[in-house]
Amino acid sequence: MMRRDEGGRIVHTALAGKSTIYDLADLMVAAVVELGQTRLSLREAAQLSAGDTITLTRLAGEPYEVTINNHPFGEGEAVVVADRICLRLTRLEPIIEADRRATQVVETSPATREEEA
Repeated sequence: MMRRDEGGRIVHTALAGKSTIYDLADLMVAAVVELGQTRLSLREAAQLSAGDTITLTRLAGEPYEVTINNHPFGEGEAVVVADRICLRLTRLEPIIEADRRATQVVETSPATREEEA
């Protein structure tokens, strides 16, 4: 839910006032780890079949970046645990930085403000 602050800016009510990231602890977020990427022509993609391998740009042993809702969260290394690919975290962003980003006011354009009213 959103509301307007004293300056007319739209803020999320869950983030209004002195809320912190800990007030949002049960909120579900998208955690993403990208294995790698490459570019193929449409012809190359059409010629792929089961069993083919695609070479990615990432080097073996390079750390994987973890993002939470498209924001950098940390890095890790791929490991296998009970037949599942997992990520062992090796570096995390300081929580105070994540808290600062989570409590920022959501700025909107004047047109958006009129639509919200």
